[in-house]
Amino acid sequence: MSLSIKSTISIGLFIISFFYFTYSSSIFPHSSGPDELSSYDASFFIYKYNRLALFPQDKDRVVFTSHGGTRTQRPPLTYITSALIAKLLSRSIEVDSINYSPILLDLFRKGSNLFGALTVLLTFLTINLLFKNIYISLTASFLLLLLPQFSFLSSYHNDDITAIFSSSFLIYSLIRLREKPDLYSSFALIGLSGGLVIISKATSWVAFPFLLILFITFIRPSSLRFNKALFILSLMLTIGGGWWIAFNIYNYGFLDPLQLGISKEVISENVIHLSNTYQGKGISVYDLIILNADNFITKTFASTIGHLDWLRILISNFTYALYLIVLFIASLSIPLVITAKLYCKRSVKLRLPPTLFLNIILILIIIFQFTAFVWTNLVNDIQSQGKYLLPVILPLLILFSFSFYSILNIITSFINRRSINEIKINFNNLSAISFVFTAFTLLMSHGNDIRNYVTPFYEKPYRKVELTPFREIELVDYIIGTNSDVTSLESTSSGITISSSGQDPSIVFSEELCQLLLGNSIISFNVRQNTDTFFQFFWSNDSLGFTEKDSLLFRTAKDTNEYIYSLNIKECGKIRIDPRNSHGQTTISNFKYSNIKRIFRPQCEFIFSDC
Repeated sequence: MSLSIKSTISIGLFIISFFYFTYSSSIFPHSSGPDELSSYDASFFIYKYNRLALFPQDKDRVVFTSHGGTRTQRPPLTYITSALIAKLLSRSIEVDSINYSPILLDLFRKGSNLFGALTVLLTFLTINLLFKNIYISLTASFLLLLLPQFSFLSSYHNDDITAIFSSSFLIYSLIRLREKPDLYSSFALIGLSGGLVIISKATSWVAFPFLLILFITFIRPSSLRFNKALFILSLMLTIGGGWWIAFNIYNYGFLDPLQLGISKEVISENVIHLSNTYQGKGISVYDLIILNADNFITKTFASTIGHLDWLRILISNFTYALYLIVLFIASLSIPLVITAKLYCKRSVKLRLPPTLFLNIILILIIIFQFTAFVWTNLVNDIQSQGKYLLPVILPLLILFSFSFYSILNIITSFINRRSINEIKINFNNLSAISFVFTAFTLLMSHGNDIRNYVTPFYEKPYRKVELTPFREIELVDYIIGTNSDVTSLESTSSGITISSSGQDPSIVFSEELCQLLLGNSIISFNVRQNTDTFFQFFWSNDSLGFTEKDSLLFRTAKDTNEYIYSLNIKECGKIRIDPRNSHGQTTISNFKYSNIKRIFRPQCEFIFSDC
């Protein structure tokens, strides 16, 4: 492929990806992605103060989650980039409070759009370096671009997309070193990409040992001055992310270069909800992997391919099956490469020993990432979200490309040897046909998922709803207990007033209140706070207790807030309200409910009418 064609395709692929991710950002409402508001807080701090947060001095300027953490203590690549983009694109946005601005969040999302598009570009460049074939490179790029979970991560504000980008950038840089070991720029890119990995999410750090092996292996004796090459690498590593380690050492000491110590200290002071672990539930590795306990493998696979929003939107079975085939093909890369080399002989332009070595290392990277993922769920926190595996998506696509390349060579050789019906076909034409077929299938599947699964979730078709009259509830009549952080509880004419001396006040209400709200219902109430804080409403199945899944969490601003929410409670033993995550006073008043008696869609008068 000529340089001009490669450049044109690269630029076009980046532009298409960026604009598509920008478009998909408009589909997903704010906070539809997990922890988007927490990511907003981290970017907002940099946007407002033009610096990174320091602890403990900035603890009153940030927002802590119910688990005690704050994203201002995480590696800052996502948040610095998003804040800079917002600075460039915004003019005069009010930043006097920590209350979120919809305009700013839209701008922060541009950072994810950018990193997603860059990752698609890096995929194309990496595969093209290995195979020198435009169609195989585009096939891998489209598999990534139209992967629902990746598109979703590229559409809302989060730090997972930067982990995917930075690890992909480092792998691209290593493959470039393999192909072009005589260029100082190859060492510069490795240094820069390695630095960016350091300041992206910790999920991108897992593969570092194996990537170091690749680096050592790909270095070749050359005319380059090795000391100069290492100096360039070190300099770019510092520019890319080494400065953050220096920043942490300067502020928190030599023993805390990654802010792990200060983060642990801050979490212990602010935690409200303790993490659940499979180990704590008596579930072993064997149970998870072999017996698929708690549907762990099933949920992990589904969320890797596409379980969107807060794990609330599943997509079509066809898409899951399609990417399962891709995974299966990738897993056969080594036997397929060997078969193609033996069967096709000279037509397969791969050096077998180094190709097999690269395949083995890539497989080990994927296995190691999965092992770390399982260990985290076992002993740290139950998070069966496949997004934590996606930093190794490029190794998987490289393995798929090796398999794809080998299959196409085998088919080409078979047809030409047999002279089936005097048909002759060359490898390039077959790869072009395969790409067109794959791209068409992916586009149809992706479009179907958006139209029939994603869009309807957020844009519900019009329904007629019949409600019972709203009835007021005297909350004080249903209280059965409080925790020690509640210092006083007073009944008022319209509700209850709770005073708290701690950071985790909670009130438990009886089953009778549950029964009133069972099924589909709508609740409305007022909350008056003396500070900006959080308010959380739980309902529980007695056997499982209170979980984040069955709850409503929202911010409350100082003074009075009015809320109306719809509930779908299938089972309920008790209800708990956590009125705030700090000491102070909260008043809950005018608590009313209405049961939804009937929901139906009116008949369309004309078949093509918008109803």
